[in-house]
Amino acid sequence: MKERGRVEEVIVVIVVVVVVIVVIVVVAAATVVLLLVVVLIVVVVVAAATVVLLLVVVLIVVVVVAAAVLLL
Repeated sequence: MKERGRVEEVIVVIVVVVVVIVVIVVVAAATVVLLLVVVLIVVVVVAAATVVLLLVVVLIVVVVVAAAVLLL
């Protein structure tokens, strides 16, 4: 009877350890996914800002060229 209680204790400890490991893995995975999403958002924002900047530069160049042509 005493041995059986010992086995149950061991099983409980194993279950607790497994649950803790699973929780850590899930949290780590969630953190990685969150970081990837943040990185993706940053990349998209930077890309959009770059495109807008390029468009503004092109627009300025076009306006300057047009003004120069009109003045000449």
